[in-house]
Amino acid sequence: MSDESTLECTIECLMEHLPLEINGNYTVPEVFEILVRAASRGDSIEQTVRSLEGAPSGNGIRFGETQ
Repeated sequence: MSDESTLECTIECLMEHLPLEINGNYTVPEVFEILVRAASRGDSIEQTVRSLEGAPSGNGIRFGETQ
């Protein structure tokens, strides 16, 4: 299993068991991807969004305001 397939499986599991509603231009899978990447690397949300192109702000992720 690759890192990417593990990430995809994790996101699918989260979406199935943790319904999430967000307001903005980003999808639930994109938000979960940021959260999973941050957790798996021991990074903060801020560090993770800075490393991803086109990611919402850290506050946008925390407060669901991902416009």
